[in-house]
Amino acid sequence: MKKKNKKNGFAMVEVLIAAVTVISIFTLLYNSIYPIVGISKASENYDDIDSKYIAFYIKEMLETDEINIKNTFSSTNNTSGAPMIYKTYRYYNGPNGEMVNKNYDIYSVLGDEHYLFGNDICELLRENSNQKNNRFFCQKYVTGANITAIYVTPYNVTKFKNYVKNNNSFSRSFKNYVNYMPTYSQNASKSSYNSGYYRIIVEIRHESYNTAGEIYYTYATIEVKDQ
Repeated sequence: MKKKNKKNGFAMVEVLIAAVTVISIFTLLYNSIYPIVGISKASENYDDIDSKYIAFYIKEMLETDEINIKNTFSSTNNTSGAPMIYKTYRYYNGPNGEMVNKNYDIYSVLGDEHYLFGNDICELLRENSNQKNNRFFCQKYVTGANITAIYVTPYNVTKFKNYVKNNNSFSRSFKNYVNYMPTYSQNASKSSYNSGYYRIIVEIRHESYNTAGEIYYTYATIEVKDQ
């Protein structure tokens, strides 16, 4: 009987060791994989095909009108990495057709049918009835696509990424996207391609179909050729 008890005790120790080992492996896998799954889930909102197309059409309007993007940057922007930010605002037309109440924040009033929405980057575009009226189309497109902001940066976003990382005025979702972005650093073999290009980042507002009232944002970036 004593020998049998010793064998049973030894078997129980083996089971405990095996159980602890298995639990440790699963814990290690969970801690390693779960953050990756979270990052992968968040990245579904980064440069998805719909957002990329929206960014592409903004790029097309800017390049069609040959906007001199370089002139929108001051020496401060180039040194610090601060982007030019064109936020979408709401307004209404005054009695003489003028735009009134441009200071309202789009985040609190989207869906308010009494107001129109516009973005100052559209004001850089051509307004000519004899040609393509990109200014008018841009304002309508910004409204229809739910674009809340357009950021303009140099092609190489290394300084921009550091600027956003250390600046608490940006939303967490935007900071996460910028952290996810490549640096698009200058490549000697592609210098002719990078030269004369800037980048735009488009922020788009969505309402979740799964949870009533839940808001989330998607982002896309694309290069834009300077004039």
